[in-house]
Amino acid sequence: MAGLLENKVVIITGSGRGIGKETAKICASEGACVVINDVDPEPALETLEEIRKNGGKATAYIGDISDESGARDIVELAKNAFGKIDALVNNAGITRDSLLVRMEVEKWDEIMKVHLRGAFLCTKNVVSEMIRQKNSGCIINLSSPAGLRGNIGQANYASAKAGLMGFTLTLAKELERYKIRVNAIAPIAWTRLTQAIPEDVLKKRGEEFAQKLKSAKPEFVGHLIAFLISDKAQHITGQIFGVFGEEFHIWSPPKIVFRKQKPGGFQINDYISILEEINLYLQKPEENVG
Repeated sequence: MAGLLENKVVIITGSGRGIGKETAKICASEGACVVINDVDPEPALETLEEIRKNGGKATAYIGDISDESGARDIVELAKNAFGKIDALVNNAGITRDSLLVRMEVEKWDEIMKVHLRGAFLCTKNVVSEMIRQKNSGCIINLSSPAGLRGNIGQANYASAKAGLMGFTLTLAKELERYKIRVNAIAPIAWTRLTQAIPEDVLKKRGEEFAQKLKSAKPEFVGHLIAFLISDKAQHITGQIFGVFGEEFHIWSPPKIVFRKQKPGGFQINDYISILEEINLYLQKPEENVG
């Protein structure tokens, strides 16, 4: 029986380890031709060998996709190896955690380069090819709950991940006429990045959260990505999803949740006059999903 992604060509950045690796394996098992990517040759080639051993079709691009040449080369490799491109998963990512007052400019720039610049360059090149092919396509951006609600010590990472949300929502509108779908996933998974969280920091979140995080396998995220690439999800675009272990989330994009109008516009004293109403609303509890 044909797989869900039979003969689709999928580029997955940062797929030597973690979520990217598991996504590559799942996509290949569903019949996709996969382009693996990592700056480190060893994990990329290990993933490639694993897929091929199991009868999957794959090739690997070893290089930095946040450089213009790298983003061009990975697209050319996909075209030369498999003849087309159906999907791009912008998964490449790093962390450089630090409190803002101690954060070096280099830590800020590194995060922006990998997460935002890399996604921008790869998407631009892939979309140009998809439009030239006159075929539908799919872009998936890996964001994070940190980008939706912040996280102490991650001003750089959270800002980049929030940027990917705006990138997703904008491109979903821009590319709809080309039948190119664009979605984001804000996952929580036990990977190299989360395994670096100090144990005392995890304990502050409680034992239940720590255990839940440690059991959040990256392949759970890979299955959602594969589904979104498939034709079964061809009507889904401009959405933000999440996976945390056994949980599946749908996030609501930012929207106005409180509205008040005053003829002539609000002056400073008008805000003071409705402060009690504002405070009541701001104290509403939010659901904690991770």
